[in-house]
Amino acid sequence: MTVLVLTSQQDVTADLVVARLNSTGIPVVRLDPADLPGEVALSGEYAHGAFRGYLSVGGRVVGMDGLRSVWVRRPGVPGARAAVPSGWLTEEASQAFYGMLRGTGARWMNHPDAAARARHKPWQLHLAQRSRLPVPPTLITTFPQAARDFARRFPDLVVKPVSGSHPQEPPRVVPTSRVAPGVDFAAVAFGPTLLQRRVDKRADIRLTVVGDRVLAARKAVAPDAHPDDIDVRFAPSAEPWRPADVSPRLAEAVHRYLREAELAYGAFDFAEDTDGIWWFLECNQSGQFGFVEMDTGQPIARSVADWLAGEGPPDPLPGVHVPLDSTHHEGIRPLPLRTFGSDVLTLADELTDAYAEIFTAPPWDDRDPEETRVRFRERLETDAHRPGFRAAVSLADDGRIRGFVTGWTTEAPFRTDRAYGRVTELLGAKRVDELLVGAFEIDELGVRADARGTGLGRRLLSALTSAAPGGRAWLLTWEQAHDTVAFYRRTGWREPEPLPGAESDVVVFLSPSVPSPRSPSSPAYDYDYDYAASPELNC
Repeated sequence: MTVLVLTSQQDVTADLVVARLNSTGIPVVRLDPADLPGEVALSGEYAHGAFRGYLSVGGRVVGMDGLRSVWVRRPGVPGARAAVPSGWLTEEASQAFYGMLRGTGARWMNHPDAAARARHKPWQLHLAQRSRLPVPPTLITTFPQAARDFARRFPDLVVKPVSGSHPQEPPRVVPTSRVAPGVDFAAVAFGPTLLQRRVDKRADIRLTVVGDRVLAARKAVAPDAHPDDIDVRFAPSAEPWRPADVSPRLAEAVHRYLREAELAYGAFDFAEDTDGIWWFLECNQSGQFGFVEMDTGQPIARSVADWLAGEGPPDPLPGVHVPLDSTHHEGIRPLPLRTFGSDVLTLADELTDAYAEIFTAPPWDDRDPEETRVRFRERLETDAHRPGFRAAVSLADDGRIRGFVTGWTTEAPFRTDRAYGRVTELLGAKRVDELLVGAFEIDELGVRADARGTGLGRRLLSALTSAAPGGRAWLLTWEQAHDTVAFYRRTGWREPEPLPGAESDVVVFLSPSVPSPRSPSSPAYDYDYDYAASPELNC
């Protein structure tokens, strides 16, 4: 069985993999579709209920039914080097070439349909959020006013292309650049513009995934680096790439991303901030890896070769997958819920254990576990006696708490302790009274790691909010709890518009049953921003 490599002859990264395959005795055919027709020829016959296809390059012929795998590395456009190239010829050659290969039983790295979808930057950002990867707040817009509003909320921004290289000849890479203060964003109206909060980074991360294997490399930012040197491809640096450890949670998230994207290979770029958080920037479905392997010695080429040489069924057809936010999992039964009033204190020890386990994991892993336990236990003793207090708890068969939610009716005057003062600064006292006072407040919602992805968080929320006064419920969370924020957005919770110029590290959500509040600043328009990111699901 033969490995087919589709790339240009100048691709030195592919050379590493082909050399590895040759050393193990695996037959390899390397060709560039740009040479079809010409040096590359094809033939396919559909007769008597069967397909027989052949490819020829440099006088060597290979049957398509003998292909083990296809590596779509950096192929040229079919027909590009024909004697008389034309758009018509390119379309004809593309249809014939890739249409025949789609009919084989070969494994793909990566399937052309999945690869084409994976190139779209907006879709990447959406999928990263769904996969529980941290994503910097991002806006793609042609509305100048939306860009101005975004810049007020996130004053330190970068701008980058939505699509990638500029299509000039030869193609020109457009670097990520810092947005200068005072820009009025009028030019945004002339084309989609991608703005993103700048990550105050201490290192760049290139994380390469090959099948089940995850290999990460880290390049530290030089101490004297200029803050405008944003793009690692252009920033001067003598720092080498070094191997980096990958947490199990992050490894799970990138695997989830590739499963949803139906990719066998992905080169992820992250920016590591001063707190050690890896912020997702993009995933290149055919990204380079030779420069990383040269610095780190990591066996990326060998991993690619091993995957291509491996046996196994072809990858699933694009579009056939289980949604990430599915609430049904085969073999997992719904976890039963019990509701409580102040009698929840009979489970105080168990609740404290669950809370400390959940809320000292990322992104709260800077908390001291014992201090977290003590503070939660003290609050629970008080909160259980607040007006309207209710709790719902999911217990496993062995009595262990799998998840819980607590809340009560928000009283007047609105509180100023904990993070409540920041809520008033964000929304204003008048809107706090209108939207929050008298509504049911979700105080804590936590789901242990082994019960996540079962729909338990939604069921816990529903157990308390279904009987909220007038259907009104609200909650607040930390903006850096990215997957928590993403969870509430997915379940239909909405953020009321903040006061003009107001900034905060807390996010306020209103339940789906609360009517959409009007903006305090401009009733004529309402931009529904979605800045969710997602490293850890705690709700």
